Amino acid sequence: KMNVSFFPRDAVDFFMRAISKIKQDREKETHTGRVDFLQLMIESQKSTSNDSNEANPSHKALSDIEILSQAFIFIFAGYEPTSNMLCYLVYELATHPDVQQKLLQEIDTVLPNKAPLTYEAMMQLEYLDMTVNE
Repeated sequence: KMNVSFFPRDAVDFFMRAISKIKQDREKETHTGRVDFLQLMIESQKSTSNDSNEANPSHKALSDIEILSQAFIFIFAGYEPTSNMLCYLVYELATHPDVQQKLLQEIDTVLPNKAPLTYEAMMQLEYLDMTVNE
């Protein structure tokens, strides 16, 4: 163990306890709700322990720690790329006021008087789409 952490210990402990509780709740009862990655890992662990690895001795079930670690990664993996992209977008808009002005004009045209944002309005924001994708 390297004893290196990217997150505060109390935050890690909080999420690990929450994920562990969800896992315990799902193991107690037959989970009939939506199927997500955590549920798939739990079911894989159950089926491997039920089969007792006789049919496929090279197949190793995930341990509880591995399931908790994967769930933790799933939770945080989506935040970093999104925040980096938004920071870069804001930087680019700040350094290119002409692009920022054109984007603002498009938003004001599609959403006059601070109209509520709808799916149809989002589909009309082509310059915004191009700006984000670039």
